[in-house]
Amino acid sequence: MTRPRLFLALLLLLAGGCRKEDAATPAPGYHVIDRARDLDPDDSVLEVDLVAAPAEVEIVEDLTSDNAWAYNGSLSGPLLEAKLGDTVKVHFRNELPSATTVHWHGLRVPAEMDGTMLMMDPVPGSGGTFEFEFTLRDTGLFWYHPHMNTDSAMERGLYAPFLVRDPAEPKELTDLPEDILVLDDVSVSLSGKIDLPSGMDSMDGLEGKLLLVNGRPDAVLPLRAGEIRRWRLLNAASARYFLLELPGHSFHVIGTDGGRIEEPYDTDKLLLTPGERYDVLVRGVGE
Repeated sequence: MTRPRLFLALLLLLAGGCRKEDAATPAPGYHVIDRARDLDPDDSVLEVDLVAAPAEVEIVEDLTSDNAWAYNGSLSGPLLEAKLGDTVKVHFRNELPSATTVHWHGLRVPAEMDGTMLMMDPVPGSGGTFEFEFTLRDTGLFWYHPHMNTDSAMERGLYAPFLVRDPAEPKELTDLPEDILVLDDVSVSLSGKIDLPSGMDSMDGLEGKLLLVNGRPDAVLPLRAGEIRRWRLLNAASARYFLLELPGHSFHVIGTDGGRIEEPYDTDKLLLTPGERYDVLVRGVGE
């Protein structure tokens, strides 16, 4: 009997006190992903340093995972943010003990920049470098990760979001408070080490016991009664399907993997398969 390939998990994203409060924006109850520092003052160019290296991260409180890999030392890696038509320059350095690549998932880039081993040589470990450069042709939420030893590399923590904004987007959307939420799962041993895939897990992916939002468990999202927030969602897990539900609320879907959609719709539940993205609006209810 073969192992089923479809896995389903229920993740309840709990609104942080859906009640009327003062006008101040509540502090996020989740880890906010750092933006990569732009090295170029030109507004039409995003230039960043990106380093893949072994890292020590604290996924479980007071427990260090010393076998993690990370981009720029953080889990998730840094957010790359630019706009349609911008030029992207990434100075990549590989400090891992093995070769790797960077794949720009969902973005249309030149073949030699795509990070697949069919199109480019892997970047050697222990200091190998590569210069990525491409122009952004699509808008929406994308992400980047290795395309070499992908199962174990991503399980260790090598993944991060890439947001491409649309300068023509209406003001009623750009003025909304926005949360970028990268979903993942992981298992951590009592010693703190991240469990890595083996055997059939290398083909089917590995389901972890901890559900993560932006690299941390137990996320609580800020949402006041009457407030509308924009959630950009990404499933970075290797195997887990996330079924999202917020009791008493609905998701107003305005975009998917391909960016904004022409006919938005409402739904009570969202199913995110590995690699899938959604762009949704949520209105807080309650008193």
